[in-house]
Amino acid sequence: MKKLFTLKILLIFFAFIVGCKECPNPPAGTIVEANSVEFQELAKKINPNLDCARIDCCTMDGVETSCALVNACLEAGFCEVVATAD
Repeated sequence: MKKLFTLKILLIFFAFIVGCKECPNPPAGTIVEANSVEFQELAKKINPNLDCARIDCCTMDGVETSCALVNACLEAGFCEVVATAD
């Protein structure tokens, strides 16, 4: 069942990224809180492979993740911004 939820979130994430090329990602260093277990789990799965030297990194529930994932979570309404890098 967890695999199915993760797969659904991944599909939503990639559909959002492909469909929203002009949607700006939040600035690097943005901190958000998620109220979705699926987004929290996805952030944890992305973390070990993250290269913040190449891409912008943000933080979701204390886990460093990509700003693209944070943007998808914000746009879907499952995240709230706690702080920004500014």
